[in-house]
Amino acid sequence: MVYLGQFNTNGWQGNLLAFPIIDTNTGQLAITPKWNASARLTLRDFSTRPRTVITYDDSPLVSDGVAFRWSDISTTMQADLQTNPAGGTDVAAIGAARLDYIRGDRSNEGMGFGFRERASLLGDLVNSGPVFVGAPNLAWPDEAPFPVSLEAYSEFKNSSAANRQKIVYVGANDGMLHAFNDDTGEEEFAYIPGIAYSQAAAKGLHYLSDPNYIHNYYVDQSPAISDVYISSGASVEWHTILIGGMRAGGRGYFALNVTNPAAFKEINAANMVLWEFTSDDDADLGFTYSRPFIGLTNAGNWVAIFGNGYNDTGAGEAQLFIVDIAKGVDGTWSATDYKKITTGVGSAANPNGLATPALADLDGNGTIDRVYAGDLLGNMWAFDLSSTNAAQWGVAYKSGATPLPLFTAQFNEPITAKPVLASHPTQPDSNSPSNSPNIMVFFGTGQYLVDADKTSTDLNSFYGVWDKGDPSLLGTDLVQQTFDSSFSGRVLTRHPVDYSIDHGWFFNLPETGERSVTAPIARADTVFFNSFVPQEDPCSAGGFGFKFAVDMATGGSPLRPTIDSNNDGLIDDNDYLSNGIADSTLAAVRQEGFLPEPVFIEDLAFTAEVATKVKALRIVPAGRFSWQELIQ
Repeated sequence: MVYLGQFNTNGWQGNLLAFPIIDTNTGQLAITPKWNASARLTLRDFSTRPRTVITYDDSPLVSDGVAFRWSDISTTMQADLQTNPAGGTDVAAIGAARLDYIRGDRSNEGMGFGFRERASLLGDLVNSGPVFVGAPNLAWPDEAPFPVSLEAYSEFKNSSAANRQKIVYVGANDGMLHAFNDDTGEEEFAYIPGIAYSQAAAKGLHYLSDPNYIHNYYVDQSPAISDVYISSGASVEWHTILIGGMRAGGRGYFALNVTNPAAFKEINAANMVLWEFTSDDDADLGFTYSRPFIGLTNAGNWVAIFGNGYNDTGAGEAQLFIVDIAKGVDGTWSATDYKKITTGVGSAANPNGLATPALADLDGNGTIDRVYAGDLLGNMWAFDLSSTNAAQWGVAYKSGATPLPLFTAQFNEPITAKPVLASHPTQPDSNSPSNSPNIMVFFGTGQYLVDADKTSTDLNSFYGVWDKGDPSLLGTDLVQQTFDSSFSGRVLTRHPVDYSIDHGWFFNLPETGERSVTAPIARADTVFFNSFVPQEDPCSAGGFGFKFAVDMATGGSPLRPTIDSNNDGLIDDNDYLSNGIADSTLAAVRQEGFLPEPVFIEDLAFTAEVATKVKALRIVPAGRFSWQELIQ
């Protein structure tokens, strides 16, 4: 199945479609989707099947999940809904009608109170990607430091959770995170973050009903979901936790307990909503462009890790946040409930910001040992979390007390997407001297955040940087690959990378305005990533990009065909390109529209609904590989 989130600028309506894959060789999708979430929601009879909509009340005596009902929400939330387009305050009856409008009531659209007319009850899905959650299927081990015996993760996997309803979660710019039934496409519940409320002009929930509405962002970040072992009331047990963010919609994250879809009811709102963490709790948290990631630390606590994002109202420095998931459940945040690690780079006058991090487990025990993330000034930072004492966590490299980045991009191009990590493909972990931590860090540069970015002609690049313990690396420490114009397609050189003296590779993206703003994927010996060249407004899908596949060790075109360049459904020698003198493999193919990060289903790489055949992963045989009878 492929889940496609969509938006339409005509009325800013959205949709989520579930398409079966009808040909697993080519990736061809069914013409008709299995379900259409927008149609299901818009045509739903709320009198016979009411919606479950919950929100967060951050009042000092509450700080918990509540039903999104006029009688349950706080006076602060009511004030938002009573704010009219002129900035004045409407009577409570109109505020309650706005709440009903957001819940799906259409009786006041274009009539009655004259609220905005909607083509669909599902708002636009722009940057939030859908996330599927079925039975627990993570690889947490059944040995320390993870729970063991009857509390082991395998016990949770084999519990009633194994048969729970499959759900697809996605954020939308109608102010909600939506949970859709994977079987039917029906909405099971929706969550409105407390972060979304505001009485400011063209903000808050009231603005959604404004007849002169011009697009605004709300819940626009892809959610992160993981199974964690934390307390629930008096007991400690396994739970499935969702951490969501706002991206350009606000400065904050929220945590929901989504372990049991059968309990998705408004009466259970207090149990479903764990916490919200916002810039009111820490001014160094900016707009939450960083997607959170969840894991277990060496100190033994389950955490959400994210960069501080952009345009914070605090110090303006790029910082890494490590939030203890269990500590926020009491509704307050103290200095011991989370940890910040600052890079010291940036200021309130010239703010910097840290993007989405990548987490590394160096010793294979399942805990987080190292974190990598880039900033707006072209720095790739490494953070050391290997200690069992959280007080010892910090930036991995320093000169005295001054933090140093692992690498700085050649033109200080911004790094706004998550890097991808891999063990070095050719160098051993131990050497003389040691290669530790022996991690290759792959990332691109460029940004697509503000209106001015659509016309930017800045040169951007893609890098493969070897972290072997040496900080402050520059482009001169890497080998440059270039595009060979003698071929009809995008072919990269394969200049050798001598890892006895070199620290990796890079190449510049050749198209004017081309940039890498989505996460790459490391797969076998190849790095896949997509680039983008905008041509219209950032809220439009206009533009094009290239789907790349490059050799992990050199950054050049793969030695053997990796992409089905001739579209015959096979990866073979017919996929070589020739310039009349020599043969080479294709490093990139063009695709129209905005290119999100690739998603792999076996030997198919999907970029939106377009599938590209790629080299299959090697299948390692199971069981006894061979045997020999020994005769004594």
